[in-house]
Amino acid sequence: MEATNMSMNRRSVLVGLGTIVAGGGAALGTGAFTTVEADRTVSVSTSGDGSAFLSISGNSEYVTDGDNDTTNEFVIDLGSHGSQQGSGFNENAKTVLNDVLTITNQGSSDGVTIGFAKSIGSGSSSSETIGVSGVGEVTFTIGSGSNPLAAATGSDDGGASLNVDITIDTTVDSPSDDGSIVIVADTA
Repeated sequence: MEATNMSMNRRSVLVGLGTIVAGGGAALGTGAFTTVEADRTVSVSTSGDGSAFLSISGNSEYVTDGDNDTTNEFVIDLGSHGSQQGSGFNENAKTVLNDVLTITNQGSSDGVTIGFAKSIGSGSSSSETIGVSGVGEVTFTIGSGSNPLAAATGSDDGGASLNVDITIDTTVDSPSDDGSIVIVADTA
């Protein structure tokens, strides 16, 4: 009988030790944490529109590149230019200018989808319209090229660029709002 009691005592001791270890682990946790605060250095490089990961260039006599590495903006002047004899677009008409801007994916990410929005953080679409006081509405539309854009890879840049068309609608008497257009690049 003593052998059985000893065997039962050992089992009781082992069960007791197992309970203590399990209870201690639950009380002390698993070593995971919920908050960390650490100082790190972050480096961000910027570049002008022509040499950025998403290159934007003007293709038309209507676009002036304001990019001199201090300002990154295009001026799209839809008035009189160069040797044109006319001084503006027809009243009460819709005029389409093809390939006004070219957007090129010069980064390494494939599948960059380009769209337009009225503000950062709002949803994007393949076209966006803004009002221009005294003129009407101006619509920016993804024109020729593939969307999403492939990554530009050396000399084989097939599918890395797309063009933007602009429609000027002077039939709108009171445009909805003045504003700006945000170009949205989204990776899949």
